[in-house]
Amino acid sequence: MTLPIDSLPTPSSDLRQMYLELLKRCLLGMIYEDPPTAAPPIGGYKTERYLATFREMGRDLPSQAHSMIGLRRMNNLQACIEQVLADGVPGDLIETGVWRGGATITAACAPTTTGSPT
Repeated sequence: MTLPIDSLPTPSSDLRQMYLELLKRCLLGMIYEDPPTAAPPIGGYKTERYLATFREMGRDLPSQAHSMIGLRRMNNLQACIEQVLADGVPGDLIETGVWRGGATITAACAPTTTGSPT
């Protein structure tokens, strides 16, 4: 027995936010603690260890992750896109200066978490 499309449940805003949080952490290499190729010295010593605080602030250069902007900037990008959509600002978004495309992926997925069309 298959259900008609209209009767299928729609994701709640909580599930949408959980999806976007997981996506951002994957793009930043946080879920698998992607070691940096470069990070600022700690106490005068160079570190090659993954440090969540550095990744959150975008202060290291991930070796495999799709973005180096850090979680704080990624959250800000999401908030800006959601505000633009909520205000009904017409037009398109453009990403310039792409490294590996993580911010662009976040920008493309943010409208799906607000329920707005892409």
